[in-house]
Amino acid sequence: LTFEVVNSGNYYVTQTNDCGFDRDSIEVEISGVAPNPDLGRDTLLCEGSSIVLVSNADPTTDILWQDGSIAPTFLVTTTGLYSLIESNECGIRRDSIEVSFLEVPAPFELGADTVLCPGESILLTAPSTTDVIRWHDGSTLSTLLADKADTYALEISNVCGKALDSLALTYDQRVPVYPGDDSFPWCEGDTIALNVSQSFPVLYHWSTGETTPVIKVTTPGRYAVEIEAPCSTLTNEIDILSDEDCSPNVEFYVPNIFSPNGDDKNGLFIFFLNADVTFVSIEGSIYDRWGDQVFYSNAIPFSWDGRFNGKEVTPGVYVYNILIKYLLDGNEFTKRLTGDVTVIR
Repeated sequence: LTFEVVNSGNYYVTQTNDCGFDRDSIEVEISGVAPNPDLGRDTLLCEGSSIVLVSNADPTTDILWQDGSIAPTFLVTTTGLYSLIESNECGIRRDSIEVSFLEVPAPFELGADTVLCPGESILLTAPSTTDVIRWHDGSTLSTLLADKADTYALEISNVCGKALDSLALTYDQRVPVYPGDDSFPWCEGDTIALNVSQSFPVLYHWSTGETTPVIKVTTPGRYAVEIEAPCSTLTNEIDILSDEDCSPNVEFYVPNIFSPNGDDKNGLFIFFLNADVTFVSIEGSIYDRWGDQVFYSNAIPFSWDGRFNGKEVTPGVYVYNILIKYLLDGNEFTKRLTGDVTVIR
């Protein structure tokens, strides 16, 4: 036979038979409760932080942490499974908690700012991660096609923080232009500078092998140049052609009025020139208004004192025609001067 005791007190039992009876008693005290450790739910913390686990057991309860320590608190700074055993005369109970640490997203780089040629693009790739990816346009894919001029930004985030980086994409629209003529006349002894300089950095490749923006040529021919820019290339050919008229640039100055009046001022009709030449021959005539010749000379230098047959001509307009042959730099040239001159007294 059994008897269930649920309250404190003095309990006894009596047994009897034909031979007599006997009694026994017991003092029962019911008090206290079994331990109930509670470390909480599994926890995720940010890297660098910590958590203190606490046992709320009363002083009569024994405490034992997973590492053998018996303090009422336990400081957690690393990832792991942490357990607590509490025991007293009412029982033994256990609880555990998994503590994990999450790192702030690591710094990353999308790359250096980039310059592309028209029509080109680049594929931007986010670092491999389980964190949240968000591009500047709101997309959350791991890659983004960059195909227009813009600033491309990426944010990687979690509950512990975020990392950011951006990349500026621009397009190089610069195109080389040929700045000069396609042909130049050339005479013996000429040096011609061919200048194809650009306003931005480029590479120059001449058919002569030179790589400067300006080259000097001294012989006729066809000269090709390739101007290589980062995003386009220009080729051009320049013809240096032998000039049929390579006469030197000699200027003749003929007065249109003179006064042969004996005052020794502007009293002779003569011509001047701007170069030091050697005259081979000079043959000239002066005519009046009716076409009659009033003067002829083949002397060097040519000059007329305003007389015809030793007499002063009448003031008025006279026509001249002078044929000149001269040497310059060893070459012979011919020049005809025609026009009119006024005689005043």
